[in-house]
Amino acid sequence: MALFPEDTLKLESEARKAGLALDGPYPALLVQGDDELGALTGVHEQLFQANVNVYASSGVADGRGSFG
Repeated sequence: MALFPEDTLKLESEARKAGLALDGPYPALLVQGDDELGALTGVHEQLFQANVNVYASSGVADGRGSFG
């Protein structure tokens, strides 16, 4: 599982307290925009053209017309 926290130092501190081993950091990209069919297709196409290898991708809609 990969976590991308807003506060990395807090995650590291809490993980140490809990005795959890962390691996990383890993790069991440957050894309937001208008929710429409195939919305992430254009993003993936641009990343492909830039020779960026996408290992995993996930999208969610907020129910108000936006995605992330």
